[in-house]
Amino acid sequence: MEPTQLSDEPNNSSFKPNTAAPSEPSADTSYREPVDLDAMMRGEEPAAFSSIPQTNEEDSASQAPQLPDTTIDIPETSVARTLRKKGVKSPISRGAAPHLTAIAGEIKREKEVVDPKVIKKETVEGDPLFASNVMSEKKQAVEESKEMAQKRKKEATARGHKKAEDVGNAHKLKSLRTFESDIAAAMKGEKTSMVQMVLAEHNVKKEKEEIVVKEEKARSSFMWGSVALIILSVGVIATGAWYVFTGETILSILEPKVVTPIFIEKSVEFEADKLSTEKLRAVIAEEIGNVALPPDAIEYLYLTELIEPANPKENPYREIADTERFSTLAGNLIPPDMLRALKEEHMFGIHAWNGNQVFLLFFTNDFDNVFSGMLKWEKDLPDDFLPLIGKDVDRSVYNAPWEDYLVKNRDMRVLRSIDGAIVLAYTFFDRDTLIISTSIETIDEVIARVIQKRREP
Repeated sequence: MEPTQLSDEPNNSSFKPNTAAPSEPSADTSYREPVDLDAMMRGEEPAAFSSIPQTNEEDSASQAPQLPDTTIDIPETSVARTLRKKGVKSPISRGAAPHLTAIAGEIKREKEVVDPKVIKKETVEGDPLFASNVMSEKKQAVEESKEMAQKRKKEATARGHKKAEDVGNAHKLKSLRTFESDIAAAMKGEKTSMVQMVLAEHNVKKEKEEIVVKEEKARSSFMWGSVALIILSVGVIATGAWYVFTGETILSILEPKVVTPIFIEKSVEFEADKLSTEKLRAVIAEEIGNVALPPDAIEYLYLTELIEPANPKENPYREIADTERFSTLAGNLIPPDMLRALKEEHMFGIHAWNGNQVFLLFFTNDFDNVFSGMLKWEKDLPDDFLPLIGKDVDRSVYNAPWEDYLVKNRDMRVLRSIDGAIVLAYTFFDRDTLIISTSIETIDEVIARVIQKRREP
């Protein structure tokens, strides 16, 4: 069979006969020794690479092998014809296998590395170094995050100090307010007329004047208070010094011991020596009209006078007025002839029944004189007694006749108004006890308490 000429163009399907003598195949491109892959996996250098010339990179361009003409003479076989039909180059024309060239270059680079520690290989799961690498990376990330956090904290602290300083300066500046600044703020915040500005200025001046006046009044009050306190202190010191040097002592006033002929719920004192007769009558009438007592309770009203002993070393005391002094202080209430027949002990009180009822309780020394004296006093008793207790009645009562009245087998004398209501009544519980009142029920209550008191051991 005669040899034919094969072109490098894949779509070239024309063949020309070659009449020249067959040439020797090129050492560079026409033949490659097989590569032992098992030797490469064991780390041994393939024999195919031992024949590769070792050259420097600088001389690689100049000493690179010259590729021969791609047109070679190959036998006309069925394989050649199939390749021509498919337009595929033959292995001979394509040169050395690319994957083998890459493996050879990797082996060469590993040999040229001087320090094996520089080699950095990524680890995969299952590799013993994978966990250590992951932990080292996490540790490095944590340290970097801590450093960044500290840095941000320092920056934030610096910004906070600066902001606080700016706010403090702004507060200091804002605290220095003036009327002009207030006007400017008002003009800036809302529309303000000239009249409003004038009124605002007037109000500010007025407030300042009021503050000044209040401060002056406060200073004046403090000054006068201090003066009064100094005078009082001097007076107390002087009085104490006088008593110390003279040897005298300050004697307190002794209060009276209240003893009543019946049981009572309350007692009230009237210092009669400090009041006129009219004033005394007024305060007694006010007490009778305004006092609020529980139902059926009795309040004792007694008059007192200050008594100064003859001996200056003895304490002064207040004494409860007896029957004669009571009659005198009340405005000569009891007739003199009857007064001499009464004992010193008496009682003037209020009974809470259907309002506040008033009563007088006397004890006799001479029943006959007291009985006859009461019959004589009947015509003047309304004028003498009703004004004392502040009871206002029709003038016809003063001229109305007294009449006998029997209550619970007890004889009474009563004075009625025009409508038949009892205004005054009196009775002798026994030959020693006389009761005068504005109510029959009050007389019954006083008698019951007298009996109870007498039954005490």
